[in-house]
Order: sequence, then structure tokens, then C-alpha cells
Amino acid sequence: MIGKLFSSKKVVDSAISGVDKAFFTKEEQMDVFQKLLVLYEPYKLAQRILAIVFCVPWAIAWSLVVVMAFSGADVSAVTPFLGGKMGTIVLTITAFYFGGGALEGMIRASKK
Repeated sequence: MIGKLFSSKKVVDSAISGVDKAFFTKEEQMDVFQKLLVLYEPYKLAQRILAIVFCVPWAIAWSLVVVMAFSGADVSAVTPFLGGKMGTIVLTITAFYFGGGALEGMIRASKK
């Protein structure tokens, strides 16, 4: 009875499997990274959509304001909107878009 309890093939296989899963080989790390990239795709899509929907019109509007200001037009009614709430939104989206890569780069640089 004791021999069956401690020499069970299932127990040995489970122990070996547990130890094997505790250490990643380079191939296993690459497999996990590829799965992570697939899960990361909706996040990247959301970043691009937000950047196009908000940042591009904001940049075009600021360009028009600059051109109008140089031509002598009064742009005082538009600049608080573009620099205020809309500017905060665009700043947040830009940080969302570029922040992940910048943070990852800083982490990699600090590890070296």
C-alpha cells in the first residue's frame, strides 16, 4: 500500500511536469511572448484610433490657428479651447500612445 502511494506514476509525472514548468527555456519564453503580442493587439488598435480621431484634427486646428495668427486674424476665442480641455485630452492620448514604449525602453535601459 505504501509502495503504491509513493511510486505512483501520476505523482512522479506531476512532479516532473511541475518542475519543468517552473523554468522557462528560450523557446518557451518566445512562445509566451508571441501569445502576449496577440493579446496586446486590441490595445495597439485602440491607441491608433484615439491618436487619429483626436490628435490629427487637433494638430490641424493648431496649424490653422498659427496661419490665421500670422495673417492678422483674431484667434483669441479658439486658443483657450485648443490649449485647455482639448489640449489635456490630446496630452493624455499622446502619453497613452507613446508612454508604453517609452516606459519599456526605460526599464530595459535600467536593467543594463
